[in-house]
Amino acid sequence: MVRWAKRLLLGLAIAGFALAAGLLIFAYPKYREYKRITDAFDLAELEKIPAISEVFDYAGMRYSRLAGEARYVVPLAQISPFFIKALLAREDSRFYQHQGVDFQGIARAAFRNLNAGDVKEGASTITQQLARNTFSLGDDRWRRKLLEALLALRIESNLGKDKILEAYANRIYYGSGLYGVETASRACFGKSASDLTLSEAAILAGLIRSPNRLSPLEDTQTALAQRDQVLMRMEELKMITPTEAKRALGEPLPLGKRLLPRPQENYAMDAVMRDLTVLLPKETIDRGGLKIYTTIDRRLQMIAEDAVETKLAALESETGWTHPKRIRSPEASAEADLAREPASPYVQGALVAIDNETGGIRAIVGGRDFKESPYNRALLAKRQIGSTFKPFVYAAAFARGMAPGTLVDDAPIQKGDIAGLRTDWSP
Repeated sequence: MVRWAKRLLLGLAIAGFALAAGLLIFAYPKYREYKRITDAFDLAELEKIPAISEVFDYAGMRYSRLAGEARYVVPLAQISPFFIKALLAREDSRFYQHQGVDFQGIARAAFRNLNAGDVKEGASTITQQLARNTFSLGDDRWRRKLLEALLALRIESNLGKDKILEAYANRIYYGSGLYGVETASRACFGKSASDLTLSEAAILAGLIRSPNRLSPLEDTQTALAQRDQVLMRMEELKMITPTEAKRALGEPLPLGKRLLPRPQENYAMDAVMRDLTVLLPKETIDRGGLKIYTTIDRRLQMIAEDAVETKLAALESETGWTHPKRIRSPEASAEADLAREPASPYVQGALVAIDNETGGIRAIVGGRDFKESPYNRALLAKRQIGSTFKPFVYAAAFARGMAPGTLVDDAPIQKGDIAGLRTDWSP
C-alpha cells in the first residue's frame, strides 16, 4: 500500500513537472512580449504625481485653483501611522513580505473564490494597484493583469517599500472628486493626514475599493460599516490592541468638512492662465503644486463683474434699443459655451481696474459672462485706443517741460498740418 502510494505521488509529480514545462514553453513567447512592454514604462512617472495648484489674491487669501485633479501631495512622514496600518490591513497585509505579487494571496483568493463559486476576493497588491493607477495597461482584463504583475515586480526591484506606499497614498482616488489621502483628510475631517485618528484612518482606508459608494461624504452608515471591518481586520492582524479597536468602534463619524477651493471660470482666472503659459513650460503647469500669487482683489472683481452687467443691461433697456438683448437661459448658455466663439449676438463690454500705486490689476472683466462668452475682450479685443491715450501724451509732454497751463491749439487738423498725412481726414 505504501509502495503504491509512493508510485502515485511520483507519477503525479512527473505529470505536474511535465504540465509546468509545457505551460512554460507555451507562455514564454507571451512573457517576452509582455516583459518588453513593461520595460518600456518610465518608472519616474510613479513619483510625478499631479498636485493642486492654488491661486491667491492680493491679500494672500485662497482665491481659486487651476483646473485638474484636486490633490495635495505629502511625504510619507506626514501621513498618520494609523492610516498606513489601516491601508495595509485593508488592501495588502503581506505588503512587506512579497516582492510585488503575492503568490500566497493569489492561491488563497483562488481557493476561496472556487469554494464560493464566484469571484469574492481579489489578490492585487498595493504595488499592482499603483501600477494600474499610474500607467495605461489597456482594456483587456487578463492581458492587463499580466502586465500589472510584471510591472509590479519591476517597481519593487527599483523602488523601496516606503516610496511605493507614499506614491500609492498620494495617487489613489478617494471619491467625491478627491485625490490623495491629504486631500481626502482635509475635505472629510478638516485636518491634515498627519493628524488622522484611528477611526478616521480606518474610514479613509475602508472607502478605497469603492470610493464614491463608500465615501463618508455620501453615505455615513456605509462608511462606518466599512470602518468597522477595517478595525476588526487590524485587530485580527495584531496591528492594534482590542482596547484600541473597541474605543475606535465606539466613535461617531467625525466629519469636519472643509471645502476645497474650486477652479473658477471667470475672466480673472483666464488672465492668470494666459500669464502662466508665458512664464512657465506646460509640463510645469501640468505637474501642479504651484502657489500662484496675484494682484486680484476678490471683492473688487465681483463688483466689477456686476458693474459691467448692470451697465450693459441698463443700456439694453433704453427706449429705441434695436440690437439683440441678452436673454439668460441654460440652453443658450450651454450652446454658447460649446461654441467658444468671440462673436456675441448681444452687446458686450470690458473693464480693467488698476492699482495706481503698484500697477497691479485688481479686477479684470472681459465680457458679461465667461461661461456664455469666454473671449476675454479686456485682453484680446482690438479697438482704437482713442482718448484713453491722452494721459500718456500729457505725461510725455510734462516730462519734457510743458506746463499744465500751456495753451494748445485744438482747432481741427487740416490737410498739410501733419507731415506725410495724405488725406482729407480732419479731426
